[in-house]
Amino acid sequence: MSRWGWGNFAAVAALCAASYGLHEWRGGYSSSFLFHGTAVLLFVAFVSMAFGMRRIRAERQLRQSRYFAGDDAFVAVTVRRSGPLPAGWMIVTDIWTDGRSEYRHSRLIFPGFRSVLRFRYKLNKLARGRYRFLRVEVDAGDWMGLLRRRVVIPLETEFAVYPKPLSIAIAPRGALAESGKTVMAAKPGNDTVPIVTGVRPYMAGDPQHRIHWKATARTGSLQTKSTDPVESDKIAVMLDGSRNGFAGKDGGALFEASVRAAAGLLEWCVKHGACASLHSGSAHPLSLPLARRADLMDAFDLLSRAQADGNVSGADMLLRESSGWPNDCAVVFVTAALDEGLVRAARILRSGRRTLTVWLMQTDAPLCDKERYWLNELETSGCQVAVLRSPRSHAFSPGGAEDVIA
Repeated sequence: MSRWGWGNFAAVAALCAASYGLHEWRGGYSSSFLFHGTAVLLFVAFVSMAFGMRRIRAERQLRQSRYFAGDDAFVAVTVRRSGPLPAGWMIVTDIWTDGRSEYRHSRLIFPGFRSVLRFRYKLNKLARGRYRFLRVEVDAGDWMGLLRRRVVIPLETEFAVYPKPLSIAIAPRGALAESGKTVMAAKPGNDTVPIVTGVRPYMAGDPQHRIHWKATARTGSLQTKSTDPVESDKIAVMLDGSRNGFAGKDGGALFEASVRAAAGLLEWCVKHGACASLHSGSAHPLSLPLARRADLMDAFDLLSRAQADGNVSGADMLLRESSGWPNDCAVVFVTAALDEGLVRAARILRSGRRTLTVWLMQTDAPLCDKERYWLNELETSGCQVAVLRSPRSHAFSPGGAEDVIA
């Protein structure tokens, strides 16, 4: 689509016509000079735009179509013009969206005699999500600023930004909270995170250093620290995608940390050859069937689209999805919400002898009394609970861009 701007050109043309009329009526050198000067400006502006910007085309290149959160994406834009005459100036604007907002990056170029113009820029520290380039807009004009032309070139390109998995290593020891619950530190970097996920009844041959003495005193029988995320070769990973599950000022950061935790658990499943399924309770529920996977591309693709925008609570979605899972499939539910609904869902699942582990994503702030109460209720129901302490992660800013001069 092409559109011309004639405002300044029309004003100078009116001045040229008026000076010509004045010269014909009164004569004189001033009106003659004004007429010939404006006529030359109009001629140069029209010829340079008509023959120097006859056909404008654009191309865009990305080095790859998949990135991980925090990576930089380098974009190369090429603009081609037809015409034998030199051109004045161009403002080339590349436009893309993350599904919620549009972002722009512009570059001022003086083509001169060049017919092929190239520039590069980079998108800084990409946030997880799906991105789509929409179009390239070229605003061109002559040296005097009399004529302007806008060309809109549809040029769609899509790319995905995958979550960076939280590296998980199973360790025989972990930091225990006051109530005996496991604390797992979720860090924004690639540091390995040791996990002790819960307790189970003592079995012959368990080493003494793995006995959980607080749980033993509370239950009256020997309890052993469990060091597997779930003691099963079939794992269903359920990511809470409800609005209420990640409400508050830290909700966005907690959801991103939860996505990373889910990706880390799936990565662990691939490394250990376990069957895994993935479910996200967003506004448009996303799921992958139970299977033994050789890589995580389909899981990463799903997690790149996950959003905390669902209207159904995470507990209700957990109950709904669990009806389709095999009975011997252990469930890991990743959420930031502790409430009565989750306790009710845990009791229902446990009554059907379903193994349930809750990964509770929290900030550095301590749990309030009400949250501690619901957490104790979860433990009482036989559910394993791991509290993932995640400080407010670095917020990557979608749309941030800067020029690359090279």
